[in-house]
Amino acid sequence: MRDVFIGDQNKDTLIQAKKLQASVSLFSLTQSKLILKSLKAEDGLLKITKSKTDRKYNLDFLIEYFSSSTKDTTKTGFEFNPGEVQLSNMSIVYRDYKWNDKIAGIDFEDIRLDKTNLKLSELETDSNGMQANIRQLSFIEKSGFALDQLTAKVSFLSKKITFEDLVIRTAKTNIEGRYAMEYALPEDFQDFIPKVLMDAEIGNSKLNSSDLAYFAPELRGTDMTIDISGKIKGTVDNLKGRNIKIKYGKKTLLEGSAFISGQPNIVTGK
Repeated sequence: MRDVFIGDQNKDTLIQAKKLQASVSLFSLTQSKLILKSLKAEDGLLKITKSKTDRKYNLDFLIEYFSSSTKDTTKTGFEFNPGEVQLSNMSIVYRDYKWNDKIAGIDFEDIRLDKTNLKLSELETDSNGMQANIRQLSFIEKSGFALDQLTAKVSFLSKKITFEDLVIRTAKTNIEGRYAMEYALPEDFQDFIPKVLMDAEIGNSKLNSSDLAYFAPELRGTDMTIDISGKIKGTVDNLKGRNIKIKYGKKTLLEGSAFISGQPNIVTGK
């Protein structure tokens, strides 16, 4: 299909694409199943919004449509399994209209990813969340953060995001390992340093503070690349590390175990 437009109930854009292609492997009304072998979209927009008043998402009507409207336990509602997903040159927008404050760096209540290229496989969704194999992801966020490559096995739960076999590459950062974030509310990302619990196992990697500043605006104005490996757990201001090795240039800054309490000052190293 070409020049596809799907609107929400407010007649605003939900999905728009110059080209949309779906390959159906199973469609059964009697078994309430719709399984897609693949789904591809090119040159368009995916826009997800959350209402300020009733706190509903603009795509809730689609979720309700594919859910069972009866209490009959033999009818479980439609299972929608897209299988493989490929997005080419798409813009992805998420906006929570409850919040209008301006955030330095990435605002997790007002995200816009342009020039998004994504290849997903083994995508599965259920009432608990979503998991998938990210074979390729790149984008430019409206804050200026540019992701050149991300690959991982990822799971999104209501209060936890996990990346296994993770590879992240930007112009200045190269990270490999495993990374998980736990949080009470999505709004916690607005106050990342004290509220988001990290659990990571990092291979030999390079991390630039100017990239990290998009997630922790307190680091804005810094441009320091460190070599890092080891295991870390905790929030940025209450962080424990084991088998940690950190180098800056030819100088080893830390080797062994470490504990950080309070917000570190990367500029002065104090």
